[in-house]
Amino acid sequence: MPGQRRHISDEVKNVIVTMSTQAEIPLTRKEIRALTGVAESTQRRINALYRRTGQVSAPPAVNGRSRTLNAMDVSFLEGLMERRPDITFNEMKKVLREVCNVEISKATLSRTLKQLGFTRKKVHYTMMVQSGVDASL
Repeated sequence: MPGQRRHISDEVKNVIVTMSTQAEIPLTRKEIRALTGVAESTQRRINALYRRTGQVSAPPAVNGRSRTLNAMDVSFLEGLMERRPDITFNEMKKVLREVCNVEISKATLSRTLKQLGFTRKKVHYTMMVQSGVDASL
């Protein structure tokens, strides 16, 4: 039932596991409930988790999506920016694809560079045409 939930400390959970499985004379769920005030269904869940993982508390859930660039890729990107400060997004994407085998979007690249403290200038189309760079990259 909603509203009936309360936090049960790890110490109490360990006591429940000990009383139900590891004691010389294991207690019944009703006896454990009388002593601890923890419902029988909760005791079943605690014991099942203990049998499955060896722990009385579930590991914390990992939230969010995994990162596209790992620490090595970010470090490589930072070094690339320091060696070639005039490199364009498309050139960076190409180098990352070839060297690190990572395919990322311009948005991911832009966010990563911003987190590293780099600012970028836009290359205008007319400048690209004048320098002979392929504008379709």
